[in-house]
Amino acid sequence: FNEWQQRNVRGGGEVGITTDYARNGNGSISFGTDGSSPSKADMEIYFSTPKLLSEFNGGSYDWFRDGASTVSPAPAPAYRLAVLTSANLFAGYLVFEPYLNGTVPVNTWETETITTGGSLFWSTNANTILPDFCPNRQACLYSLETLSASNAGMKVRGFSVGAGSNWTGGTFTGAVDNVGFTFNNVENQFNFEVAAVPEPSTWAIMIVGFGAAGSMIRRRKAMVASRV
Repeated sequence: FNEWQQRNVRGGGEVGITTDYARNGNGSISFGTDGSSPSKADMEIYFSTPKLLSEFNGGSYDWFRDGASTVSPAPAPAYRLAVLTSANLFAGYLVFEPYLNGTVPVNTWETETITTGGSLFWSTNANTILPDFCPNRQACLYSLETLSASNAGMKVRGFSVGAGSNWTGGTFTGAVDNVGFTFNNVENQFNFEVAAVPEPSTWAIMIVGFGAAGSMIRRRKAMVASRV
């Protein structure tokens, strides 16, 4: 809990903190998929205590699609909320995908601002109640405000950024950095960096937090680094 980890890596997917696509420092999370249907790779953080979806104020992340990617129609790394029902039943993910919300340029970093009213998400799981009949969940997009109203007491158990799953017919390479989310006006933001240490064969994740103590804290940041 409460730290970023590689998860859901399968079918030739790759994920790690590397210098391949440096952003605001010397590193970022790099993703790769090989075009096969199960190819997938995520970086995720889960909370020891889930938070109410109704208390989520918004978030942000930077993403990059390498022009060498061949998967169509131009997917880019997704931003996901891992959710539970009010009864703590698994409800999958609420998924934001850039290409379903606009255009996807290549070979340039894009900053995505996630809002509760304007950003559109789809749900991966039947335990999430949709506001209307939807035969294809990925084709039905809703704001988080709408989904929260239809799912009273829904909880956010963590966040995920990643590539793959239904991205078939081509390969993907790209990256994510500066992942943020805000609950009750308290912001958490993570910058992913590569820390040079003597053990070149060791891959690990480290979180260094900094801030100020007391009731005036309104913002928290962290740096997440790999050891290479």
